[in-house]
Amino acid sequence: MDTYPTIKYLNATSHRIHSLVNGINTEAATEKVAYSNDAGCHVFLFTQKCDVAMLKEKLQTDEMIQDQLEKILETTIDETGVVLI
Repeated sequence: MDTYPTIKYLNATSHRIHSLVNGINTEAATEKVAYSNDAGCHVFLFTQKCDVAMLKEKLQTDEMIQDQLEKILETTIDETGVVLI
């Protein structure tokens, strides 16, 4: 369903992160990183433990993303549920 006027909740940084993720996955020829957005412009990234360092490096070397990056939270799932690392 479309709205009028158009609701735009993603910002330039959100789109930049989406493009970065798509580039990582294209370069790897597999899905290394996935993203989801909340009801606003916040992007949540998901990757496997073996790819965390690569993802952090890519995020932190993109000047536009780095200027807007608020937090990097790492979590894991154990028998008690989701745990903040």
